[in-house]
Amino acid sequence: MAGNVTFLQSEIQMIKFFLIVNRYGQTRLAQYYGERPSIEERQKLESEIIRQCVSRNEQMSFTFHHGDLKIVYKRYLAIYCIATVEEGANEIAVVSFFDFFFQTLREYFGDITEFHILYNLPQCYTALNEIIVDGQVVETSKQKVVTMLNSIYV
Repeated sequence: MAGNVTFLQSEIQMIKFFLIVNRYGQTRLAQYYGERPSIEERQKLESEIIRQCVSRNEQMSFTFHHGDLKIVYKRYLAIYCIATVEEGANEIAVVSFFDFFFQTLREYFGDITEFHILYNLPQCYTALNEIIVDGQVVETSKQKVVTMLNSIYV
């Protein structure tokens, strides 16, 4: 696991925003890092990016550009994880972060579905904020994150 820690922390660089959406394109979790666009700009940007992600077929790459933004996404059954990252970011490291985040939530909840996210948003945001600070992955221990969640949400 030590190699993965270095890989996640050193290869992602800066995440600009992270979204979890369902297969219908409804945003379930959104977190922005750094400069935040206005609400109107955010809604337009999210809508365009989500539409592109959910309309792509499985044979297409899990990365694409939207204007000057680099998008990385992964589908987990009926849920999509989407991140906008700096141009030099390692896409595989971003997908590894998605996997790590979902594994952490799965360990905490016992399973992970759209409903776990929707009805437990505070726990999901707390886990995300423990893992990522200012767009950088800072925590890569699932056990530490789960222990912290258990201590807050008894």
